[in-house]
Amino acid sequence: MAFSTTYHAASRLGLGICLVFAFLLPGGVLAGQPDEGKERKPAVAGRFYPENRGNLERAIAAFLADALPAVPGERPLALVVPHAGYIYSGPTAGFAFRA
Repeated sequence: MAFSTTYHAASRLGLGICLVFAFLLPGGVLAGQPDEGKERKPAVAGRFYPENRGNLERAIAAFLADALPAVPGERPLALVVPHAGYIYSGPTAGFAFRA
């Protein structure tokens, strides 16, 4: 029970942090709309995640498939997910997004 209470308190805190970043970071709600028709080339493809689209899709599918199943009846209010190179954070991100 203590874990569940702590988890929900952390979820509320995480939601607040996510909302702040959503408004302040470049591309966030307050930053305005990005230029339409412009697409940024991936800066680190092949170094922190697979460069090939098919390999990337398979890696993401594997992270999601290998993650533990979500707790039945519970859904997070927000997720704070690491975004380091996939070899470091991929399994953790898979667990978070499978919830």
